[in-house]
Amino acid sequence: MTARSFVISRSAVQFRAPAPRGTSRPCLEVSQPMCGRYTYRLSWRDIHRLYSLTADAQPSNLQPRYNVAPTQIVPIVRANRDLAWSRWGMIPPWVGSIADIRIATINARAEGLEQSRLYRGPWYQARCLVPASGWYEWHTVGRSKQPYLIQRPGAETISFAGLWSLWRSPEGREIVSHTIVVTDAAPALRHIHDRMPVIVRAEDHAEWLSAPTPPAHLLRADPGPWDDVLVDARVGRVADDDEGLIQPPRRLL
Repeated sequence: MTARSFVISRSAVQFRAPAPRGTSRPCLEVSQPMCGRYTYRLSWRDIHRLYSLTADAQPSNLQPRYNVAPTQIVPIVRANRDLAWSRWGMIPPWVGSIADIRIATINARAEGLEQSRLYRGPWYQARCLVPASGWYEWHTVGRSKQPYLIQRPGAETISFAGLWSLWRSPEGREIVSHTIVVTDAAPALRHIHDRMPVIVRAEDHAEWLSAPTPPAHLLRADPGPWDDVLVDARVGRVADDDEGLIQPPRRLL
């Protein structure tokens, strides 16, 4: 990994939800602390073994993804060890329609789970794992933003700490949705971004998913090892989702 001397400082953008009917108080405030893209290149055999999944049949829609973006449907692992398909971006249970969502819910700050109206319940009762191969962060240099893929050496599978929820529409439609928990970045990654996903290591999967008391001690920055790889700027376009995105830009080849 090539050393770099630049430092990024990014202010969190604040989003406010509409006030509950009959009050003037906002019902939730959420920070958007990290970029919202990641990748998973997982074989059924590998994730079945890693997560001790209960299903034997491989899902037909489990294909490599190189540019997962918010609101897309992706696999998560829940306490019963099923591979569920979930909308990335938790749907607040009080909204009557997805179109009514006025807050960013792709990330949940680890520091605020106990106090959050939206996340406190899932923190106690509905934790999940989000399989991934790495995530993208953008680093501002001058007037340009350079995307980096952050991953383990060898791109081994990692598990983001997640929280999930089941939303029911007034018509009875049900949608599973989730958020990814984030915390302060490990020292090895702070030159790119000051936040990172909470990573749940394999030996902690069972505790994260099933502990009767929320495992707050797992809400820590994973020190690595990590590789950060400069990748193609096309990752900024949601429509692009191909293997070329995880390769160095052509000008560096």
